[in-house]
Amino acid sequence: MAGQPEAEQWVESLKLTGAVSLLPFLDQAGLWREFARSAISVSVTTHDGTPNTLLEAMAFGCLPVCGDIESIREWITPGVNGLLADPTDAHALAGAIHLAIESEELRRKAARVNRELLEKRAEIHRVRAELTRFYETFQKSRRF
Repeated sequence: MAGQPEAEQWVESLKLTGAVSLLPFLDQAGLWREFARSAISVSVTTHDGTPNTLLEAMAFGCLPVCGDIESIREWITPGVNGLLADPTDAHALAGAIHLAIESEELRRKAARVNRELLEKRAEIHRVRAELTRFYETFQKSRRF
C-alpha cells in the first residue's frame, strides 16, 4: 500500500508512522519472503472466501489473526491454530493481536497444527485427486 494516499493518510492521522510499514506491490516471491520472516499474519475482513494469503501464511508458520467470518472458521479454530476477532470491533482485534504477540506457545502449536491441516486439506496432489474423483462421479451421474 506504499504510495497509496488513503493508506498513508490513515497511518499519519493515527500517528502510526514509526510502527507501520506500508509495502510496495509484492510479487509472489516477495510475499513469501515477508511470510517467512513473520511470526503473525493479520488479515481482517468482513466477507471473503478462503484467502490464498491465509493458506500461504499458515504454510509459512505464521499465526493467523483474522476476521471471524464463516469461510475463515473452516480453517481456523480459535486458540488452537489461529485467532479470530469481530472485524468491526477494534478492541477485540487489538486483544487478538496482543495475544498473538505475547503467546510464543500458541504460535508454535499453531504452526504445527496448520502444517498438518494444510497437508490434509490443501496439499496440491491430494486436492487434484479429490477434484478428479468429484468430476468423474459428476460425469457418470449426468443423464442426457
